[in-house]
Amino acid sequence: MRHSVKRIARALARAMGRRAVVVGALLGALCAGCGGGGPDGSAGLPWDTSARIPPAPVDMNDSVIAARADLGRLLFYDTMLSVDGETACATCHSEFWGMGDGLPLAIGHGAGLLAGPGRKGPNVLTRNAPSLWNAAYRKDLFWDGRAHSLEEQAMQPLDATNELDLNPGALVAKIRMVPGYVERFGEAFPDDAAPVSEDNVAKAIAIFERTIVSRRAPYDAFFSGDPLAMTESQQAGMQVFADAGCADCHTPPLFESDRYFDRGIGDGSDVVDEALLSEQDRGKDDGENRTGNRDCGDRKRRERCCGDENEERDETLGAPCIVPVQHSIEIIDQLADQDRRM
Repeated sequence: MRHSVKRIARALARAMGRRAVVVGALLGALCAGCGGGGPDGSAGLPWDTSARIPPAPVDMNDSVIAARADLGRLLFYDTMLSVDGETACATCHSEFWGMGDGLPLAIGHGAGLLAGPGRKGPNVLTRNAPSLWNAAYRKDLFWDGRAHSLEEQAMQPLDATNELDLNPGALVAKIRMVPGYVERFGEAFPDDAAPVSEDNVAKAIAIFERTIVSRRAPYDAFFSGDPLAMTESQQAGMQVFADAGCADCHTPPLFESDRYFDRGIGDGSDVVDEALLSEQDRGKDDGENRTGNRDCGDRKRRERCCGDENEERDETLGAPCIVPVQHSIEIIDQLADQDRRM
């Protein structure tokens, strides 16, 4: 019955256009009793549904939190955060390319204002830019997991000579010269005697990054009980995804994991992973899934998992379409550029 109702709904959608939204909702309610995909009718899901979609990580109803997210958004898109004044966080993490940049290897400052495929420049990084979708839910950040919070992650590209290459102290000095920024830092951190600081730059960017969540993908709606959210073909693909063991690493409901695996691209003998070495040099325990007892899941499916230097985290598959961030404002009412030119 479920498939028949869905076929009827799609036919009505083609025939009625927007009016089919109401019809679809009614048919969805009818079909809910015949085994929909959500937690209350999980027959359509080929895996354990006890792990629910996490709640929103940022409470935008809190005025101070909202002010910090607004501020973080401005900083994220502002090229003032780079040594050349042309590179921003969004250069490598753009909503146009899935909160990445669409490049095999990311390119830092010195490549002009162009972002995404086609960007060329002298500072080619050793890895591609990981997507920021659902980064709020990750325990470790970067491909090697060297940062353990979004606040820590946010500042590392500033210090990296081939990324933004701007000393955080110098950035704070630049920000203090922009009245529009000073005002907004005061609104975002009202209890701080000196609200414009390195720590608060990191906090604001991190809170904005926590708003980049994929909670409106078709799977999210299907999981929540809407049987019309995914087509029969998509549901068949989901079954293949489960049968092939893809979900062992790209684990629902976020379709990622914090485990690290050798992807079979080489033995790593010719690779010096400075990030991992720096972790080891500091004597940090990398965790059971990076050294020692690694949980590799079903070895029949991944004969070559759990290498050493070539270990990288499993990336999310949970953002199949561009979803707007929860909150946006104008870029400091066009004050920042004017103030910097005075």
